[in-house]
Amino acid sequence: MPGVSTLAYATKPGRNVVLDLTYSLTQTAPVRLKSGAAVQLTSFHQGGVVDPEVDAFGAGASRNGLKYRYYAPKKSLRPARSKAPLILFLHGGGEGGWSKASNNDLPLLANRGALAFAKGHDVDTSRIYVVGPSNGGYMAMRLASAYPRYFAANVPVCAAYVLKDQATGTTQRMLTDAQIRRLRSTPTWFVHATNDPVVDYQATTGRAVRLLGNARLTAYPNVVWNGHEFQGHWSWIYVARNDPQTASGLTIWEWMAKQRRR
Repeated sequence: MPGVSTLAYATKPGRNVVLDLTYSLTQTAPVRLKSGAAVQLTSFHQGGVVDPEVDAFGAGASRNGLKYRYYAPKKSLRPARSKAPLILFLHGGGEGGWSKASNNDLPLLANRGALAFAKGHDVDTSRIYVVGPSNGGYMAMRLASAYPRYFAANVPVCAAYVLKDQATGTTQRMLTDAQIRRLRSTPTWFVHATNDPVVDYQATTGRAVRLLGNARLTAYPNVVWNGHEFQGHWSWIYVARNDPQTASGLTIWEWMAKQRRR
């Protein structure tokens, strides 16, 4: 069913959590085998959930107790004697560490777009890119501002660098205008849905684009994919599916791949 998810945001821990779901199945027609025989199921048993992408990442913990997941490829996926770009993908606040997530799988389950880039390679230091949604978008801006000559491209998605306390109405700005202006030396492409109910578009992305003057922007009115409208904060769906494009039809990942640092 469109839009159905096995993850949900829980306010108390401030994290996405895996739901414990119960399913009811009704068979409305026999299952046809290759031989043509018809099978009517009499029972159904839900076994363990198999998730090859996530399961490929081993679990571990450092000496200070920090839990992590690590992917070690069996063989290189790149051509011999060549270097590959590095994409630093920073997750949102809901996918951060949580003591009850013993195997630390939430950052993987909730960031499927990032898994496509996981592989072992020698890094081309002229092609290091930083990308992130929500809190990760704020951190992408902060890193590119702090190291203006390091990243070849910067893609903040619905960047949450302005926080508003709903109870008191007070606002906290996590980046100054001076810090934002330092992004002018890094090719930057902002992506945001203007109906975002979590991160105000005009106060964050709109403001940053006006301050910079040389940044790219793809602003969507809402978040719709395959006919289903998602919550307006989820504009990372468009980035994960390589939807934003330049006027000439160059997609956001193609644009990023062309950016290089001397």
